Amino acid sequence: MTYTHPIYTPESVAAQRRLPELGDNRVRFAGAYHGWGFHEDGCAFGLRAAEAFGAGWTSP
Repeated sequence: MTYTHPIYTPESVAAQRRLPELGDNRVRFAGAYHGWGFHEDGCAFGLRAAEAFGAGWTSP
């Protein structure tokens, strides 16, 4: 497989704001592509997806 970094345009950034509309009470989407493509973006959006199902982040 060949992987490439997402290409960010004004249109793609505007479309990112609509990604939460795709989820429901059974399916949520998460990934670095929800932000600027960094690992931290993937983590943050994974946490948001988990929170939508009632899970959360707890410190040990």
